[in-house]
Amino acid sequence: MLSSAQRHTHFLDSPRITASLARSDFGFASLRHERTSVFLVLPPNRLDAYSRWLRLLVSQALAEIARDAETT
Repeated sequence: MLSSAQRHTHFLDSPRITASLARSDFGFASLRHERTSVFLVLPPNRLDAYSRWLRLLVSQALAEIARDAETT
């Protein structure tokens, strides 16, 4: 189980990913309250390398929106 978790999260060790996760001035819950555009820009040749990061980002967005919907 631990090895599976490590295998699926090893991409978080990337310095670029670490830097991108270091801070944020955006909350996905704001997508429910105001018109907002979100652009996720990845070069096509890097989609394989960052697919797990992209999936994590989309999952987090959906979870935060759902959490916000429950509280309002």
